[in-house]
Amino acid sequence: MDLRERVIELSARITALRCEIGELEKKRAELEAMEKELDSVLIQPTQVPVNLFGAPISANGTGSITGRITKMLKESPEDEFTAGDIHQVLGDVKLPSLRSALARLADEETIERAGRGTYRAKKE
Repeated sequence: MDLRERVIELSARITALRCEIGELEKKRAELEAMEKELDSVLIQPTQVPVNLFGAPISANGTGSITGRITKMLKESPEDEFTAGDIHQVLGDVKLPSLRSALARLADEETIERAGRGTYRAKKE
């Protein structure tokens, strides 16, 4: 084999290898895309229900109803809430129990009645 034939053979082999590498890179990109998709399917964040205000709703609230109401109102001291609003935030409290707790807290002057059916944190 003379030098000319060897150069032609090597050039042809280099071209073939470049094509193979190009195909492998396409397959690598496809593999990476599939792995990302698999990760997103397997590691999806749990869907946490939220209330009207964007706060997470706890299915199993901890603490007493009155304590949770007081805490919620203190977290938004300038806002006024209806029993329905507070029900949305607390999520797991029955509305009649919530209304009773609100009336009791207002009577005890732990929270304030802002108006008919609306409540807010007691101003210090």
